[in-house]
Amino acid sequence: MSHSEFIFLGSRSRYSVLLQRTLHHHLFTPSILVEDVLKKYDLKTVEYLIGSSSKVTTKAIVLGMIAQLKEGKFFLEDLTGFVEMDMNECTFQNGYYTENCFILAEGRYEDGIFRLNSVGPPPGEDAVISRYSNSQKPHY
Repeated sequence: MSHSEFIFLGSRSRYSVLLQRTLHHHLFTPSILVEDVLKKYDLKTVEYLIGSSSKVTTKAIVLGMIAQLKEGKFFLEDLTGFVEMDMNECTFQNGYYTENCFILAEGRYEDGIFRLNSVGPPPGEDAVISRYSNSQKPHY
């Protein structure tokens, strides 16, 4: 088991919580009302990018962890796999980004590389919503 695999296995539960909170965020929940004019985003996985042909021409947003699997090359990793990132033309939202931190990455997948346009932190969640969500889970 590589160092990166070990790190990500330890971060599985953290990833699951962040994924759940991101999917609850109003920008990622599907619209049920016709009057809902807010633009909604569809979260993709690394597996979706890799499983596509050699190119995803529309912008894809992926929640994943920054990993440096090879010297000088950064990868985006989630529970379904990892993909090399090109951050040369990327704009960063306010935040502190290090290896092993989770990000929302937006970009296009071309020739086996995820070319990022924008990187930001996962959205936060109101404490009231978090407490309500946690209170709905069964306590064994």
